[in-house]
Amino acid sequence: MRFFIFTIGALVSAAAAQNCTPGSYRCRSPTFPAVCDQSGQWVVLQQCPNGWICIENNGSVNCTPAGT
Repeated sequence: MRFFIFTIGALVSAAAAQNCTPGSYRCRSPTFPAVCDQSGQWVVLQQCPNGWICIENNGSVNCTPAGT
C-alpha cells in the first residue's frame, strides 16, 4: 500500500511540475513566440523583429507586423 501511495504522489508531483502541454505554442510576451518542450517547459523560439508582434492563431504562433 505504501508503494501505491508513493507512486500516486510521484505522478501528482510530476504533473504539477509541468508548466505546459508538450507540443503546444503560445506567445510568452508580445515579442517572444514559444513552444512547450517534452519536459513541459516553455522554450522561446525567437524574438520578433522591431515593429512586429507575436500572434497566436489556431494553435500556432508567428511574428507579424504590428497594426495588421
